[in-house]
Amino acid sequence: MSGVCGRGMRKLFFACVGLFSLAAPAVAADLAVLAPSYQLPLPVLYSWTGCFIGFNIGGGAASQSFTDPIGTFAPPGATLGTHTGHGAVGLGQLGCDYQFNSFVFGVQGLYDLTGMKGSNIQLNNNLYNRSFVQTLGTLTARVGYTFTPTLLVYARGGAAWVHDLYNVSTPEGAAVPLTTIVASLLGPVQVPAGNIVAQGSSSNNGWTVGTGFEWAFFGGDWRAFVEYDYMSFRTSRVSLLPVLLSGGPIPIDVGQRVNMVLFGINYRFWGGGPRY
Repeated sequence: MSGVCGRGMRKLFFACVGLFSLAAPAVAADLAVLAPSYQLPLPVLYSWTGCFIGFNIGGGAASQSFTDPIGTFAPPGATLGTHTGHGAVGLGQLGCDYQFNSFVFGVQGLYDLTGMKGSNIQLNNNLYNRSFVQTLGTLTARVGYTFTPTLLVYARGGAAWVHDLYNVSTPEGAAVPLTTIVASLLGPVQVPAGNIVAQGSSSNNGWTVGTGFEWAFFGGDWRAFVEYDYMSFRTSRVSLLPVLLSGGPIPIDVGQRVNMVLFGINYRFWGGGPRY
């Protein structure tokens, strides 16, 4: 009897071992599903951190308003009209960026030559105000967001500077009579056609804001951008020096705003990080 029981126990033992070996993989799989999942951080596909240098080209519009503070060309305080000069803009920029997660923070300095020129006839006589925005510059901070690893949308703001050339001249084609405070001792003066009556220059400062997007094409160090900028400058007093008339400087108050659109290329020359 005991032998029969012993043989039965051995068979039951081996049967249990077999069943356990079959069930073990399934139990292990269930435990793997229930266990917390630990994954390595995803690699950064592109980094905007670094410094860059580049060039830009575009177009701009400079709106200017003129006021006669002492009554040289019109009654004191009278407006001498407004105009908007248009022209090409372009040269270069230099800056640095730092990326934190999907945000990019940076600073940039820009210096451009411009061809923005404009003119208007003064409201009270036959003279023209003429302006030429010669150079402008900005120093700005920017913050951007990477909608894709290589596409940055940003806004910028900061300080702006501008240098302008001005003159007051007679229209082409005919001489015009001119009576001014400067020439009051001489009486009416006949000024030849197409001549500059007075001229001067001015450097002014103000502020700027802008927005744009930048694309790291091919995922490397070369990047292209498109940007819109608005600049506002305080009203400045420009001293015009008489050319055809005797006398001292002629003050003119000028207010100015600039709108421009730039296209450009930046090259990251320092900094690192992943590339595609």
